[in-house]
Amino acid sequence: MLQILCLDIGTDLLPALALGGERPSEGVLRRPPERRHLMDGSLLFRVFAVLGPAEVVFEMSAFVAVLWLGGWRPGRRCPARG
Repeated sequence: MLQILCLDIGTDLLPALALGGERPSEGVLRRPPERRHLMDGSLLFRVFAVLGPAEVVFEMSAFVAVLWLGGWRPGRRCPARG
């Protein structure tokens, strides 16, 4: 389960931030695309140094909290449902 979560974070984070990092401009659909790079240095810094680590901490905390509420404790197996 943890590998699936890590894979999801790793494959979803950069494309989502790249698409959401650009602010919409007036009439953007009425003119040809701009000739510039989609990702620049400031966006990469924001992705790897700010938003990425914050998302990892939040998601892993939620994951561990759900396990904890289900009866799991560090060093033990997950309790059987039944």
